[in-house]
Amino acid sequence: MAIVVRTGREPRVFRAPHGLRSPFLRPLARRFGYTVFGWTFGVFDTARPGANVIRRRVHARLRPGAIVLLHDGDGYDPEGDRMQTAEALPGIIADARASGYEFGALSELLPAPSYTHSSPGTQDTAASSPRTPTLPAPSSPD
Repeated sequence: MAIVVRTGREPRVFRAPHGLRSPFLRPLARRFGYTVFGWTFGVFDTARPGANVIRRRVHARLRPGAIVLLHDGDGYDPEGDRMQTAEALPGIIADARASGYEFGALSELLPAPSYTHSSPGTQDTAASSPRTPTLPAPSSPD
């Protein structure tokens, strides 16, 4: 409810904590009106390999429609340091733009607005799009 109060919009997407899934997740999420998203790839930024390594890893795997997993905190250690990821982000954005990519919101990958919670046969949206990659800011801690 806090999301609706702050944004005026009801969430329609769900990402499982830690990316964990089961055969029951998509059907259950769909029943409640959510589209399940994950990420296209991660770059193991939690290992703190250095900002330049994080940047190179993203650049090497970037493709149209990509959702890149980056971390802005540590779900296990409240003092967890993710400064390397933050430092890599301006370079990641510059590299993507220099390669002709644009950034967009996850909502752009959702079905058309006519989607309703009770629509029979609604399928989950894949993490791809005819657009160039959607690269959200670092995700919440895993």
